[in-house]
Parts: sequence; C-alpha cells; structure tokens
Amino acid sequence: MSSKNIPPIDPNIDPYAFIGIIPNPNGSITRSPEFLPTCAPSSNSSDSYPILSKDIPINQEKNTWARLYLPRLPEFSAATSPTKLPLIVYYHGGAFIFGSAATLLFQKFITEIANEVQAVVVSVEYRLAPEHRLPAAYDDLYHVGLHAITCIDHLVPLKIKGLILHHPFFGGVERSQSEIRLVNDKMFPPSLADLMWDLCLPIGADRDHEYCNPMKGIKLKLLEDMKKDGWKFLVTGWDGGIC
Repeated sequence: MSSKNIPPIDPNIDPYAFIGIIPNPNGSITRSPEFLPTCAPSSNSSDSYPILSKDIPINQEKNTWARLYLPRLPEFSAATSPTKLPLIVYYHGGAFIFGSAATLLFQKFITEIANEVQAVVVSVEYRLAPEHRLPAAYDDLYHVGLHAITCIDHLVPLKIKGLILHHPFFGGVERSQSEIRLVNDKMFPPSLADLMWDLCLPIGADRDHEYCNPMKGIKLKLLEDMKKDGWKFLVTGWDGGIC
C-alpha cells in the first residue's frame, strides 16, 4: 500500500505513535529514528559553506556533549584584530523526551541563526526522560554553564545579555483557554501535552509542579535580579498564547 493512502495518525487516539515513540515495560521508551532524523556535524572545508560545526564532549559518564557552530570569517593577519563574536547557548526542544543536538531539524535552524547573527552557537545534548526524568536535563544544562565558566573565567567581564524562550513548554493542571479551544486539535491537543509531561516530570508530580508551571511558587526576587542585571527577554508563542 502506498504511504499516500495511509491516513494520518490522530494524536487524540494514539499519542505515542503520533510522536514516534513506543512505551516499554521497564518504563523506558523506544524512539523512532525517522521521527526526528539526525545528522553529522558540518565540517565542510569549502569556502562557500558559511558555517562549520563539530561535536565536543562534556560529561562522558552521562553521555552529554555539545555541537559547536562557528561562522566562517575572513582570515585576519598580524595587522588586523581577531573578530569577537557573541555566544548563544541553545537548548533543543522535544518536551524533554526526544530530540538531540544532532537532530537535522535543529541543525538547519541553528545554522541559519549562526549565519544571520554571526554568532558562535553551542547546542547542548542533555539526558532525556523518561529514562532520566527532570531535573536530569536541568542538571546537565547547569553543568554546561559551570563547564563554560571554568573555561572562560579569564574573559571577565563576560555577561549574559538575554534569554529567548522559543515556544516554551509550560503548562498547569487548570486548562487554559487555548487548551480548551484546541481539545480535539490534530497537531498538538492537550492530551498529547499531558502524555509528554507524564513522561518527563518526577514520579508522582502533576502539571502544577514548578518544572511545568513556573508560576507556582515563583520567586519574584530572581526575576528582579535578572532585571537589575539588564537581561532582555523574548518569548515566542503560537495562536495568541504561549505553547
């Protein structure tokens, strides 16, 4: 049978198949490599290729690493100064249960950012749930920050300038108006989000846990401190609301 004749999977009926995963008896999941294909770093030496990338290890015990993207710059001589580039640290999406720093979709997106902004981009590979439930991913990302500090502490005053929340994965026990409106959505219904949170939150936690609902138990002083440090924030969403 031609794939063209196979009806699309309804996430309300089979959310596991919709996102290309199979639950296993031991609580782990098997991820379909076709759902989010991966690719090797771009080490093309051609001058026409604008971005070079390579993988660097972070923590071999936890199998965490990062893919480093570097824009190709004109060569400089003794008469010119080296070009300083901004640094963007990128944490890939995937609801904490799938995706990788090697995912082709993310590589294309980051390559465009590095080329357009002319910035060095570090895309982090972190541990995934449910094999490693939250806060494992947060711990891995925090470790990357500590690793970076030890490597660049001589570059003082290096400061964080901003935070971009690109379609952040927030939620809560109480349904929002957009969730109620999209209850039977064929792309991302609330039932699919429920499954994702069930797979990544700590055992026994509901969607009002601080990892899912940051407005619960929020520490306003932390936000004030970020404001004093001059951080800029950008939040992107969809259909009039954060998703």
